[in-house]
Amino acid sequence: MIMLTKGAEPAILAKNSEKWTTELEAEILNGGDNVSYRTSKYNTKEIKSALQEEVNGKCAYCESKLLHVTYGDIEHIVPKSTDIKLTFAWPNLTLACDKCNTYKAAKIGIYDPYGSNPELDFRFYGPMISHSPGSDVAEITHIELELNRAQLLERRHEKIKSLLTSLDRLANIADNQMRELLKNSIISHESSPEREFSACLKSLIETKRQRGEI
Repeated sequence: MIMLTKGAEPAILAKNSEKWTTELEAEILNGGDNVSYRTSKYNTKEIKSALQEEVNGKCAYCESKLLHVTYGDIEHIVPKSTDIKLTFAWPNLTLACDKCNTYKAAKIGIYDPYGSNPELDFRFYGPMISHSPGSDVAEITHIELELNRAQLLERRHEKIKSLLTSLDRLANIADNQMRELLKNSIISHESSPEREFSACLKSLIETKRQRGEI
């Protein structure tokens, strides 16, 4: 998980969120049959595209590249069931893979990658993610969302192996300046927010730096 920044609110949401909320509240109050339809009005191409951009095309929670595994689900950071007014609130919307979305469901107390810095609250041990001591919300999140599920461990391991292979090849470059240039290029590329599982790779890079290995 990486820290995310909220982008500009899509025009369609800025224009309609208040009206959609009013219509939804009336539908619920009157016991209408269109609650589900009115609840899902945020699921538009424009809103989804804006969310894809701010999450770098990745699940906001597990960092899987969405187009590799799923179309992605618009996710409410704080469950809309806790407050109907959060249904169309732009600051409360993000994008998640279908598995993280399913595991999260209507659970409260899940980590907000927009409001906090995950680098301070999560730790990586190879491909495994854990929580920093004292960070209860991070502990709850990685357990509830199963962020160490088998598929994620396997994919993180593949990324780690690829990074280590790239770094090991640098030893064969005799020119010190070229070797340093390529090393910095690899590190910058692999730890960039656009990369799948960049938090895991960035943690590995930092560990190797502290050990004086790169």
